[in-house]
Amino acid sequence: MAKKENLVIHMSDPSTDFLKPIYGNLPCDVVNADMPSRELNKLIKSHERVLMMGHGTSDGLLAGSHGFVINDEIVDVLKTKEGNVFIWCHADEFVKRNGLKGFSTGMFISEVGEADYCGVNATQKDIDRSNYLFSKLVKMKIESLNDKLLEHLKSAYIVPHNKVVEYNASRLYLF
Repeated sequence: MAKKENLVIHMSDPSTDFLKPIYGNLPCDVVNADMPSRELNKLIKSHERVLMMGHGTSDGLLAGSHGFVINDEIVDVLKTKEGNVFIWCHADEFVKRNGLKGFSTGMFISEVGEADYCGVNATQKDIDRSNYLFSKLVKMKIESLNDKLLEHLKSAYIVPHNKVVEYNASRLYLF
């Protein structure tokens, strides 16, 4: 059986809906609810690459209030993939610690509360502008997940006088 191209793991959460355009036109299967690790491992194995996005910590991608959907139990199967996408707060730490490959974000401000926590003075308008631009730019280059995606983001993810964009742009990584 041939592998499918893209698996998207993006838990249903209105506060991260701004990420949907990234994969909206991609041929993909989408997981938007928590599932047992055994089932998720099978799904990951059946796809060429995995795009994981939402809220998270250095321990993984959160599954709403039910713990983690991506965590150390999934690492072994993720190690067999290249060109993955890890978009959640502190995903870079999870990726580095586990020796994974792909594009990842560090702490990423996507809500006013996160801006306050990070000491970044921002309005909802600043955050919405940052979220929209980030998703638009990633969508434009999602098919070429390599140095060009990171270069593209670093050169185009710019909004004058927007501290959220400035903060987030300094926390984008390719491993």
